[in-house]
Amino acid sequence: MDNLPLELADAIVDVLSDDPRSICALLSIPCCLHSRARVHSFRIVHLLSEDSVLVFYDLCQSSPGIPHLVKELHIVLPRTTEHTDELHQLLESHPLPNVRALTLKNMFRHGNVKKEAPSAFLSYSLASLTLDLRLFRLESLYELLTCYPTLKHLDISLVDVMWTRKGEVNQGAILSIEDFSISSSALPLCSAVQLLTVNTLRSVTLAGFKVPELHKCQRLLNNPSGVLQRLHIYQPRHWYATPIKLEMLHVPFLTLEACRYDYNAGMGVKWFVDCLESGIGPVKVSRINILLTPSEELDGGFFERSVDKYIWSSLDSTLTTPRFAATTLRIWVGYVVEWYPTPDADFLEQTQLFICNALPGLHSENRLEVRCKVLQHSFDEVRHLTGLKQML
Repeated sequence: MDNLPLELADAIVDVLSDDPRSICALLSIPCCLHSRARVHSFRIVHLLSEDSVLVFYDLCQSSPGIPHLVKELHIVLPRTTEHTDELHQLLESHPLPNVRALTLKNMFRHGNVKKEAPSAFLSYSLASLTLDLRLFRLESLYELLTCYPTLKHLDISLVDVMWTRKGEVNQGAILSIEDFSISSSALPLCSAVQLLTVNTLRSVTLAGFKVPELHKCQRLLNNPSGVLQRLHIYQPRHWYATPIKLEMLHVPFLTLEACRYDYNAGMGVKWFVDCLESGIGPVKVSRINILLTPSEELDGGFFERSVDKYIWSSLDSTLTTPRFAATTLRIWVGYVVEWYPTPDADFLEQTQLFICNALPGLHSENRLEVRCKVLQHSFDEVRHLTGLKQML
């Protein structure tokens, strides 16, 4: 075992990487697999509680090489000053010089996250930053982001800002983001303030917007150089106001994720279809993904109610026009394992049949793919299967 090629040892550890028990078992083996498993074990570190901070501190004390192995760090900011000091002590005593991806989460609303978070965070040369924060003011978010000029991946789709008054942010830094996810409460950073340049964007995710708000994101999609490849619209919420179309036909890969089996999901799909139908300019869309996670059995009613039947028939007629001849539609349906622990094949086939019957034109042209899956954890599984994390 000690003579295994490094590539083979890496491959073995990668295969077992999702099984913590297997990785721990490799750590007890005195061979080359031990060293590779050790590297893997500390590549991603989660400090989600005060206890986990103390445990990691003790590990770093006993093995000084561990901090250099950390490439990705997930942290929940402490509630109390005492526990914040413990986190400060850990990061000052054992710096993490190779961290390139950081996820920050807080459980309470911050006044100024830049001042309250450990200063060590602000010195990382990050390529990826994910924020799940509750903030009082947009200014504190802006100040934090200006600390990371090297960012390529930025996810602020879970950021909630209480006050977003215009003019409270002093325009300054420009970020060259490639992969960008944003929530509606953080949108002023990209509309009223030039936080980032759109010319470098390759992938954009719009999360939790009301349908009438989505047109405000048009600036993010205006990419004359053609770099933008992917647009992911996550669960647009219906609102009783006139929706405005979003021009998206120039984006090769489009994804609409409707995570609720209700009126919002149907109206979100309707708005999406209207955008496709009324879009201006040549169609560069090669693939459309629609991701559905119903909270109960997906039966014919989802497609056959009058409003839904109109929506799906409109989608079918739009995508069977000559301008969409090169476009493929994939519909993914997720069932939660708690409700359907052992669904039989007939059940999944019945779901596929409902969808194919609702979209007869695309089905007859072999441009419709339907996939059904029971989800063990979350819809992230389907995102990986569709390639959304890498391709879309």
